[in-house]
Amino acid sequence: MKTVIAIIFCLALGAYAQDRLGSHSKGLTYYKYIIKPELGIPGDVFTKKYTTQEWQALFDDGAKGFKKQFSNVSPKLDAFLASDKFKQIAPDLRAFTIFYAQDSGYLAPCDTKERF
Repeated sequence: MKTVIAIIFCLALGAYAQDRLGSHSKGLTYYKYIIKPELGIPGDVFTKKYTTQEWQALFDDGAKGFKKQFSNVSPKLDAFLASDKFKQIAPDLRAFTIFYAQDSGYLAPCDTKERF
């Protein structure tokens, strides 16, 4: 019985940590519908721009590096990066970029047909 309780506790703790640290699947969705239309870069290409450590650095300190790197692309993207909505979804975007980073060994499941 103690084992079952311990397993349930660990699963609940893992789910809490996943939600708190962000979800790469949510980040993929946010990227696809909010950021990609403004940048014009497919998600699989976008995430491979940097290594895990580089993405982490871009999202440190309130994502200041990310905002600096991807601002001045379009007025709409600039407004989004300055919004409260961006602050809310930044953990998910961070998880997405880190999970599929250049050195992660994973490829984002994005539609590559649109690049050709």
